[in-house]
Amino acid sequence: GIHDIGRPAGPRPATTEGLVREWRWWRDTSGDALTETFIHGVDVLNWFIGGRPLKAVGSGGKAVIRHGDTLDHVNVVFTYPRGIQASLFGSFMAPTFYRSVKEEFFGETGIIETSETHWSRQHSSSGIVTEKSPRNIVIDAVEAFVRRVVEGKPENNGVEGVISTLTCLMGQMAIDLRREVTWEEMMSTG
Repeated sequence: GIHDIGRPAGPRPATTEGLVREWRWWRDTSGDALTETFIHGVDVLNWFIGGRPLKAVGSGGKAVIRHGDTLDHVNVVFTYPRGIQASLFGSFMAPTFYRSVKEEFFGETGIIETSETHWSRQHSSSGIVTEKSPRNIVIDAVEAFVRRVVEGKPENNGVEGVISTLTCLMGQMAIDLRREVTWEEMMSTG
């Protein structure tokens, strides 16, 4: 009803145990929403574009989630080599029953949309081709990970993980500073 305002705002936990339980609500333990949750979208952007961005500009805020000091929505535009720009929008402001996670890639002659449940492609005016996944692709990813470990062929994607984390840190700096931040500036802050 109208009086349902969600979780009440509370103080930061006073004990380490309490902070561990509520780690995702505090920037110093979670890295904030961009680094903790929306990094998966950044992984996809960097993979699809084939590298890391050169700079970022962004904004974000806290409109619904009152507990903690993490943002509940972010919007970052990353600029990659060759002038390619990618926008990442992430939000925790929707009701808990609503979930929409997808990526849309626009090119000169077509559009690709990917998500956990399907992918679709539209090329020129030929219509949209959609292929639904038989199940959530996260299940396939976990099974592939376990299979590689069991077979003794684990995939080392540590470098990609570091680059995605640094991309998020650059985006978070742009949000916090309210201005464009370059990769070099982010790297020089140590």
